Amino acid sequence: MIRRFIGMALAELPIELTHAPCIAELWRQLEPGGADLLISDLMLPDGHAMDVFRALRQDPSHARLPIVILSAGLTAAVHAQAAELKVFRVLEKPVPYADLIACVEQALDAGRIVASAAPPDAASRLGATQRERAIADHFGSRASLFDEFFASCVAQLPLDVEAGDRACASGDAAALRRVAHNLKAVLLLIGDTEAHVLARRLEQAAAAHQAQATLDADWRRLRSRVDALCRAAG
Repeated sequence: MIRRFIGMALAELPIELTHAPCIAELWRQLEPGGADLLISDLMLPDGHAMDVFRALRQDPSHARLPIVILSAGLTAAVHAQAAELKVFRVLEKPVPYADLIACVEQALDAGRIVASAAPPDAASRLGATQRERAIADHFGSRASLFDEFFASCVAQLPLDVEAGDRACASGDAAALRRVAHNLKAVLLLIGDTEAHVLARRLEQAAAAHQAQATLDADWRRLRSRVDALCRAAG
């Protein structure tokens, strides 16, 4: 869903955007001199992005490729490694729409945003305060962009709930942590700060290997919020 948000936000720039869901696919797509910018999270399905950045810096054909980190797991160590690898910018996920656009424009020296047709209207039924706050904080005051992104979230969230249920049923704390980590950023983007706090708490509890009963209780609270969100948008 975060990848979807980035794609929607950058659709107005004069660029061709390519998605790579994992490191293996990135290497298949990344031809020498074929990319002008790489935007990446740190926690990837098949490894850690810092290893990719080091490999790129050691490859003459990609050594000068601008890299933007977009992650919710930012620490002093991450910033230090990013500086060492000459990463162009480190952005905290979720990043406001305007900040993302400005970062990419600066990295590519695009100059200005090229006007494009507005995205289709997909009005949600969120509470007015929640929706307005999210639009102002993360979507550059563009309501139509928020509505389209929210519609895509509503389609994805039930799949995340299923993944969380499976993780709890099997006692897989690592899988539950990944679900909470993904939900944490998305819920903040759409303005549900209370659900965001629940997801962050669950992520921290799973990382700390707390008792399964505690993880199950935290997941039930988060699941209830996500279910209510989907019902409100239905």
